[in-house]
Amino acid sequence: VKRNFLKIPSSRNICFRKEVWDTVGGYPEATLAAEDTKFNIEVERRGYSFEFVKDAIVYWEMRPTVSALWKQFFKYGRGDAIQRTFFYVRGVKLFLFGLASYIIVGVLLLFLSSLDVLLLWLSFPFILLVLIGAYFSILTKKLCLLYYFPIASVVRLFAYFSGFLRGLVYPKE
Repeated sequence: VKRNFLKIPSSRNICFRKEVWDTVGGYPEATLAAEDTKFNIEVERRGYSFEFVKDAIVYWEMRPTVSALWKQFFKYGRGDAIQRTFFYVRGVKLFLFGLASYIIVGVLLLFLSSLDVLLLWLSFPFILLVLIGAYFSILTKKLCLLYYFPIASVVRLFAYFSGFLRGLVYPKE
């Protein structure tokens, strides 16, 4: 991948030749979710490369309800844990490093300062999500994103990591 946050693309955004599919053996059929991650790792392992196509147009619709969104990302996390592909995705490693750093600083603030400073520190991620939602609202001219983006982001993160933990603890379930 020449220009992408993640090292490997998601299947909703990928196009490949039949030869690649046949060589790799397609998606692993025993998995319930995250099969694209396993497939893409194998594509890269076999020496193929991913190219970013700037003008490509893709369509991917988020789930219509919070519970459906939760279920989708729970399955993604569980699938990545069962297949042990979780740490292959660079964006996830960056998120975990950032989260760990944020928690460490928060704990230090708890011991070194007043509760007001700690509450401000803890509210920062939510303020950031609202600002990102505002940016996408303006960019897409959809005011609803101001409200939905923070909610969807939090649901996605908690669902993914809940599914991941479930997959680590109960991989055969």
